[in-house]
Amino acid sequence: MDRWERVMKCILLTVNVVILIFGTITTITSVCLISKPSYIAETKGFFNAIFIALLIVGIIWMSIAIFGIVAVLRKVKCMLLTYAIIIFILFVMNVIGQVEQYNSQKEMIKLLEKRLKSSMQLYNDNIFVRNFWDMTQSTYECCGLNSWKDWKVNGLTVPDSCCKSDQQSDCVLDWQVYVEGCINDLRSQIQHLIIIVNGINAAFTSLLFFGLISSSILYKKIKYQEQSTLYDAGLNNQDPECMGLRNI
Repeated sequence: MDRWERVMKCILLTVNVVILIFGTITTITSVCLISKPSYIAETKGFFNAIFIALLIVGIIWMSIAIFGIVAVLRKVKCMLLTYAIIIFILFVMNVIGQVEQYNSQKEMIKLLEKRLKSSMQLYNDNIFVRNFWDMTQSTYECCGLNSWKDWKVNGLTVPDSCCKSDQQSDCVLDWQVYVEGCINDLRSQIQHLIIIVNGINAAFTSLLFFGLISSSILYKKIKYQEQSTLYDAGLNNQDPECMGLRNI
């Protein structure tokens, strides 16, 4: 094994180990979240669908990584070719997905804002929603989505988490509650989350690119070695007399 082949092999192994770790973490996290019935019931299946999708993605990535590691260690040409094709398809899909995600970020933010507004109606009946709003309002010192009056519009009492720190509970007057809504802070957090997700996607796309290049090079290298071996074996197995006649 020459130096260039060892380098490609190390790169491909590193790529697959990282993918395997990512897939394992995603799978374990998804299983832990799905195993919490309270979360699933409270979010009415919305987060449940996301967790199941993440579980499937994690299993797929783990399978691809294990397949790639076996292909590299055993140096099986057909497995390397299959792996390269799979990685190429995923690379193209990931690039297209990033472009679509970038173009639809504003729509995603609007959809999340709409869901946040509708979630206020579940404040008294859903502990997950209640904890979310109480934590958000007390942390950012805000109230409601656009203003504290959003709670009144939904026929609800202004939560204690809207009250200023120096006021008593059940405050209902303007000067007793945080006047500003939480929309600006939540939108900022959503945008930061999108930036983080885009960064992870970019890093993962780069990982797929290195996996594609290294697997393709290693495949061609092994194919060339097999052809050279067969060619040398064919020459060595020929009859010397026939070789002599051929040279005349």
